[in-house]
Amino acid sequence: MRDSSLDSSRESDPLRRIVNIRVGEGVVVLLAAAVFYCLLMSFFIMRPIREEMAQQGDVRNLKWLFVGTLGGMLIANPIFSWVAARTTRRFFIPAVYRFFMFNIVVFLALFAYFGVGAEASGEFNPHIARAFYVWASVFNLFIVAVMWGLFADIFTSAQGKRLFGLIGVGGTLGAASGAATTVFVAGHLPNPLLLLILSLLLLEVAVQCLRGLMRRYRIGEPDECTPGRAERDSAGEPAEPGGSAWDGLIMILRSPYLLAVCAFMLLLTITSTFVYFMLHNVISESGMESSDRIALFARMDLAINGLTLLIQLFLTGRIMRMIGVGATLGALPLVTMIGFGAVAIAPVVAVVVVFNTLRRVSNFALSRPAREVLYTVVPRSQKYKSKSLIDTFFYRGGDVAGAFLFDALFKVLAGIGAVALAAVPIAAVWGGTAIWLGRRQREKEAAAPAVIDTPSAILPP
Repeated sequence: MRDSSLDSSRESDPLRRIVNIRVGEGVVVLLAAAVFYCLLMSFFIMRPIREEMAQQGDVRNLKWLFVGTLGGMLIANPIFSWVAARTTRRFFIPAVYRFFMFNIVVFLALFAYFGVGAEASGEFNPHIARAFYVWASVFNLFIVAVMWGLFADIFTSAQGKRLFGLIGVGGTLGAASGAATTVFVAGHLPNPLLLLILSLLLLEVAVQCLRGLMRRYRIGEPDECTPGRAERDSAGEPAEPGGSAWDGLIMILRSPYLLAVCAFMLLLTITSTFVYFMLHNVISESGMESSDRIALFARMDLAINGLTLLIQLFLTGRIMRMIGVGATLGALPLVTMIGFGAVAIAPVVAVVVVFNTLRRVSNFALSRPAREVLYTVVPRSQKYKSKSLIDTFFYRGGDVAGAFLFDALFKVLAGIGAVALAAVPIAAVWGGTAIWLGRRQREKEAAAPAVIDTPSAILPP
């Protein structure tokens, strides 16, 4: 029998109270944060390489790389769903990451064979460069979508509200570590592409951490106990996703809840693309020198990472439990509406920079954890199949739609301020979608079999 006085002393630990972790949750939160850390560090190490690939050609055609990425998502998702339908989570989750590791080896071989660096006048083969850009963009979204699918499966809704922001700290630190590694290491390597080897190794570390989580929750074992899910499984939810390759799309079309999540994601990425293009337009027209632009981008990233880390560590869980999932989701559309209004009044560098910074902090610290909580109340097959489709294909679809829509509005309205004003109603519709989703999430959580948010709810028997 567990010593209640010991549990009481652990619960009263000041650090546990600050970060809102309960007894028995420390190890799984650390493992989950370590997975996120390794995945984002892996991507942010290769992100500058991806951006360099975009320079191998006319940058005015960048939107067509967005279209290529969308096509890549369209191909990848049915394949992922087909594999998920025929294998267990214990197999297909590590297999996704091992597949991307194999892809890195293939690209390294292609770059080595076709020549790169001084021998090739500092230029890459344009076809391989474009293929790498598209692949890296698919990689970025897929590895995170699969990870959050597992986390939505093993954590209850109540735990997600408390812990997902804290797990996000791992991702924030991983992104910062990856960027710093590239800055300080790339110049000391004979070929910067060798950094891809480090990305590959980090993926393997993430796989081992994921396997540790799955062992702790006995995923794939005959006597599996997925904490907080046992009642639902006994009520009829399959132990594995199963189904067909097109189930993800079919389930979305049949579910008003998932369709609303799709709408939220599309409006998120459309408005994100608007802000991205506005930022680059006002900076381009400012006459700033290259070194000043680089310094500005660096200061923005520093501010975003610092503010995001503080909010994720100490506030995200408390905010979500205090005001609910819907209001937490609605914070980002509200910031976006105010920001577009400010840019409409004063379309200058300072305003757009502050808007971009606050918006990205709101996204990483509040919106992203709240979005993941939305999936804790849906069946297991939707967590893996529909979620991956929404987080990848619909996400990139919003990017493409935003790029072409911004281009059209900019030509017709002839000005950043006018485009920003036209974007305010889009943000308002987005906010309404967030509130509706929050209400439906609360209803689904209340209708689910009771799962007590206690330390014992996450401990294997």
